[in-house]
Amino acid sequence: MAERYPADLALVVKQLPLDFHPQAMGAALGALAAVRQGKGWAMHEKMLANRQALGRPELERYAAEVGLDPERFRRDLDDPALKAQVQADRELAGKLGVRGTPTGFANGRPVRGARPIEEITKVVDAELEAAGKLLAAGTPLGEIYEKRSRANVAAGAKE
Repeated sequence: MAERYPADLALVVKQLPLDFHPQAMGAALGALAAVRQGKGWAMHEKMLANRQALGRPELERYAAEVGLDPERFRRDLDDPALKAQVQADRELAGKLGVRGTPTGFANGRPVRGARPIEEITKVVDAELEAAGKLLAAGTPLGEIYEKRSRANVAAGAKE
């Protein structure tokens, strides 16, 4: 999606470790610890490729494999601030009605579950069209995201 819409897409990743997955919290913390060292995406890909093995020893090994400082990674895994960040993400997910992963939003319009790229593209294209109309009508660029998000939330937008 970033390649298709390089000037129109902002990717914001939040953590929602699901309770039924015993290694989800550790994986969420591992991802955030990697972000602190500028390698969040590399760690994400490594964990995704090894999603059946996400215990602490494996996370530490993956961190080394993607080039993280191992001592800093271990400290960060144990940092209460990261657990607080995951908790804040969980609370936000609850407010937004997110119950599963993956869930994405295009200007407040939910896209739930692993969907084919064509479906996601339709949602993004519709939002770009609506945003273009607002822009053409004189809405300042800095206000478009908020206006579209509010409109989608008010309308109870469905994916």
